[in-house]
Amino acid sequence: MIMAFSKLTHCVFRSKPVYNGLVQLMCKPLPPSNLSIGGRSRHVHLKLIANNSPRPKEVLKTIHPHYLRPSLFHGNLTLKVCPSKSLRCQLFHTTAPQKAIPPLVWVVLRPFANVAAALFGRFFRRFWQRLPPEKRDRIILSLRKRRRTLLGIFGTLSLGLLLYVLAHIEEVPYTKRRRFILFSRQDMRHLCEEVQKEILESYKDANLPYNHPLYQRIYKVMYSLMQANKEEIVNSGVSSWNIYVIDDPDVNNAMVLPNGTVFIFTGIIDTCSSDDQLGTILAHEIAHVLLNHQGETISEDHISSMLFVLLITAIWAVLPDFAAFLSHMFASQTKSLFIQLPFSRLMESEADAVGLNLAAKACLDVREASVFWAKMALREELGCEEKPLELLSSHPSHESRQKAIDELIPDALKLRESCKCGVLSRSDPRSQFVLHKNFLKDAQAKGCLSCRSIFSPYNV
Repeated sequence: MIMAFSKLTHCVFRSKPVYNGLVQLMCKPLPPSNLSIGGRSRHVHLKLIANNSPRPKEVLKTIHPHYLRPSLFHGNLTLKVCPSKSLRCQLFHTTAPQKAIPPLVWVVLRPFANVAAALFGRFFRRFWQRLPPEKRDRIILSLRKRRRTLLGIFGTLSLGLLLYVLAHIEEVPYTKRRRFILFSRQDMRHLCEEVQKEILESYKDANLPYNHPLYQRIYKVMYSLMQANKEEIVNSGVSSWNIYVIDDPDVNNAMVLPNGTVFIFTGIIDTCSSDDQLGTILAHEIAHVLLNHQGETISEDHISSMLFVLLITAIWAVLPDFAAFLSHMFASQTKSLFIQLPFSRLMESEADAVGLNLAAKACLDVREASVFWAKMALREELGCEEKPLELLSSHPSHESRQKAIDELIPDALKLRESCKCGVLSRSDPRSQFVLHKNFLKDAQAKGCLSCRSIFSPYNV
């Protein structure tokens, strides 16, 4: 079942894809926690629901008797953002999406639709070949006589499909890009509930406890991001953010589900030289949910798969079996290469841009985002990691992401300044990393390079 939901997650890296959570050891669900800790705000209340481990002092001070009630959440930590009475939660839509096929039904049946299309096309071709030549001629003649009617039907169906697509066009929050969206945020939350259950059931015994230093580090950064972006979180309709930290240093990745469940592997924590770098990664994951990228991805795949089924039917109806098989595979790879992969790279770039602004509002040093991707690019350059072709990847290359972020940093710094954040150090971490990079290249030339040293803290 998990494989049917492979597009529900978004990951930071393309070097080790973690689509559906099928990566080593995931987390183990814990018993329900007993306390709901609320932080007051004029606009929203930020609730941190955890187990009975010791809480940070600054959060304990915000406990109010009104919010002490049993928690309904499972897991290590839930960051819950809920609006006050004066602020209503509203999803961002310029048009209300209409549901055609129930999301779960379509996602599950889509792989079978391609097989059914191929079988139907093959059956039609064999049926047509068995007909006597006279009967085939009569059918062709009859179709020619009714060609205006057939063209009218084809035109009506094409117009209907166009109207169907236009009825589901909306504007993306923050970037104002126009997109086709069929599955609402609520649909996506229902879909990912099943995915999350299967992930938590399949991968156990690697979940870090709440009082672990790495967990506390992530908790602190995530808390600051939530506090600084309350309005954006509320408008997304996702009020609960569950964090799972997976103890697996070999996996350098993080991923998010549409319901706000974030899985972070300790491998990616080790690659972050500072909390600012870790914050930009978390902000990237939050941005995917705020932008409803998972819903957009499945919506795009929904409409392209409908057209692909028609193409597959035509291929198997016209060509012999072996030629049809090769054409089917070619069409599938072409769809992936020119539609799905570029679309995925667009989602990642957009999440980088929006995540950078989220990090800026949380008073993080957004320059560290560029440094992080420079480190990942250096890892490939020094041969510590295989470098795939960007054209064949679901994510932009590390160099591309670094360059794009560098272009966005001036505006992000202005946003950070407008939020009355503290003054950043005049020493640009990007310049420091250039010196660190040269040092590592010298070490490689001398044959004493350790790939782990790329991610070690530096202060040149």
